[in-house]
Amino acid sequence: MTATHSSDPTSTTLDPNFFDGTGSLTMHEADEEFSTGTVHFDAACRNHWHTHPVAQILVVTEGFGIYQEEGKAPRLLRSGDVVTTGKGVNHWHGACRNHAMEHLAVTLKDADGHAVSWGRTVSDAEYDAANAAVAADLPSDPSPSSTMTMDTKVSAGRDQLGAFAPEFARLNDDVLFGEVWARQRQLSARDRSLVTVISLMSSGVLDNSLRFHLQTAKENGITQMEIAEAVTHAAFYVGWPKAWAVFNMAKEIWK
Repeated sequence: MTATHSSDPTSTTLDPNFFDGTGSLTMHEADEEFSTGTVHFDAACRNHWHTHPVAQILVVTEGFGIYQEEGKAPRLLRSGDVVTTGKGVNHWHGACRNHAMEHLAVTLKDADGHAVSWGRTVSDAEYDAANAAVAADLPSDPSPSSTMTMDTKVSAGRDQLGAFAPEFARLNDDVLFGEVWARQRQLSARDRSLVTVISLMSSGVLDNSLRFHLQTAKENGITQMEIAEAVTHAAFYVGWPKAWAVFNMAKEIWK
């Protein structure tokens, strides 16, 4: 087996012959038996119906998407989900209408080096029906004014402390929110929200900062069940009264 590997892989735009919508493909490794790449689907982007001659494994790393096999109900995909597609199974996958998605794809090749056979596009009717089927399990549509994304420009530091503590304000707006929160390929905004909420809880920061990050966590895809489980788990380590305080805020946000 001879594999190729790039320590600095480059991204290419998705091929419109096989994808409807915009996004990018970053190839990592490939040899005569398999290929590995990361596919980023912008909101509403999806690939065409297709099959694999051997198998494919998808690992969702960010966002929300849809996976559907022919003749079966669509499945909602979220960060951490793993999907295995067997030989010859006709299927498609892509982002939800209002949410981007990114997944790692490991695709096995047949003896002739083929990894995929492409079919027809996913019709608008099929895509609309799939989105409707998973809508109840999705978080609220992301709000550009509050959801932490690479494109969000935060100015709270300068607005509130720009005159009194300008360097702190700059670090808050440009470094914490402008750089650290923007590293979403390393850790998604959804996971950063959960880490931040539990960090504030453990530190006893139970004011409007916590309320802001609870709201952001919901908008970044954290469900009521997930926030309840995370806070309950943390309560055993950081204190029961802190959990009560977090729950009193959270139940208003996830109502």
